[in-house]
Amino acid sequence: MLLKQDLRICIREAGTSATLLSLPVKDTSVDINTKEVSSSHTRTTIGNPKFTDLTVNEGVKETTIKFTVYSKPYAVNNIAEKLLLDSLFGSSQTNPSDIVFTTVNSYDIPRFDIFIIYNNGASFQLENAVTQSANFKFDINQLTETEFTIIGNIFKEVPIENYSPAPDGTYIQNMWTKIVMDFPQTGRIFNLASTGSNILISNTIEYPYNSVVTKRFTNASDTPIIKKRDIDLNLSIYLKVCTLNFYNELIQSIETSSYLDNPSNLVLSIGCGGVDNLTIALDNIVLKYPKIKVNEIANLDIKGKGTSAVLTYKE
Repeated sequence: MLLKQDLRICIREAGTSATLLSLPVKDTSVDINTKEVSSSHTRTTIGNPKFTDLTVNEGVKETTIKFTVYSKPYAVNNIAEKLLLDSLFGSSQTNPSDIVFTTVNSYDIPRFDIFIIYNNGASFQLENAVTQSANFKFDINQLTETEFTIIGNIFKEVPIENYSPAPDGTYIQNMWTKIVMDFPQTGRIFNLASTGSNILISNTIEYPYNSVVTKRFTNASDTPIIKKRDIDLNLSIYLKVCTLNFYNELIQSIETSSYLDNPSNLVLSIGCGGVDNLTIALDNIVLKYPKIKVNEIANLDIKGKGTSAVLTYKE
């Protein structure tokens, strides 16, 4: 699929004058929404000691930008996508052969400036933005994609700046996505094939404008912090490769752990085969009972929630 290039999304580290870096965005995936931010508090009504709700609106606006990029093998000079993922995970680690993003206990979020540039000459900037969520999609019928949700509160029209094109390279095309399920309690490891899977990593963020809205009521932070992180897992596994041993192991794991809402002792890696690949590893997964679904082919569908994730781009 060719990009129509009706618009361009660029990014750079917040507070710098670095050259804008383009992202390989699908034009049809872009959604921009701005809304007023209000906050509900309690107050004591004069002459009546009971508490009632008071809605406070300080005139602050929140802008959300959603878009989908074609994920590809990570390269050290692909700073654009790295800025988005640094913000999502809170930090990253650079090794000679790969880039590793892992859930951490530090909740300070790196910020960036993101630009929307249209072919008609209009351009807009969202300052000090952060990544709220990223949905990693693996499908046998298309390129691997990542859907990002970005939030910020200063969205304004700006003059067009110079920008670099999206990084060149071969995109990941995962005709069969490889899934590895490791059950440490029994030592069994299963290699599976996925027809379509996604992992959604989302953060509940306290953003700086909260201190504007609630400054009279709380001591809110002046920097964005992650209050909570959720990881949702959806797997569609090619039923033909699901052996009886795997199915029994999966059910046993669910019934001894996940059934009681405790994490399964299970490690799962999902990614694309080959030298250049993107992999996501999850552990401490709470699984639901699988379902068999028959569409074009028969799949075993599995849903679950994780507590930590490690995302690795290998070169």
